[in-house]
Amino acid sequence: MRLGLSGRNAPRSVGRGKDSSPQSSPRVPTLKPGITRRVGIVVVVIIVIVIAALAVVWGLGGSASKVQVTAVNLQIGYSGIITYFGPDTQSLPGATTIGGHRFSYTINFTNSGILSHSVNSIGLMTNGFTLISESPPLPVTVAAGGKVSITLTIQTPTSGFDGPLAIGVFTT
Repeated sequence: MRLGLSGRNAPRSVGRGKDSSPQSSPRVPTLKPGITRRVGIVVVVIIVIVIAALAVVWGLGGSASKVQVTAVNLQIGYSGIITYFGPDTQSLPGATTIGGHRFSYTINFTNSGILSHSVNSIGLMTNGFTLISESPPLPVTVAAGGKVSITLTIQTPTSGFDGPLAIGVFTT
């Protein structure tokens, strides 16, 4: 007598196909080597462009965004012939800053006259620069023999600049 199962009662193979071979996993699509390299190059180029744009925005872009004020040419307008705050044209030291940013610049006035005189207004005469504020606020009266320091907050041009900044001062 033979023991065994046949026909409908025979155990079936699990996980096997018709030919009793293991099932293969689904195929994952891959890129061809040439396409993979091109995609890599495009990604690198995009990263470089983003870094360069951020460098310019943040002022790290070198001379293109650098603002070099080589000198400050002060032009003082007097109401008469007496030059109580010094010569009507004065050259002061310059400054270096970043394009599109604000910087502070202080001008010292000494009244050599025998009467009080006032600094009534200050204006920038170089295109691209904007005077944001003066401290102390104008007008300022300076006693005979007295001194005052006026700090200007100046907005620079957004592009590179290399040259003198002309400032006009009007006094009485």
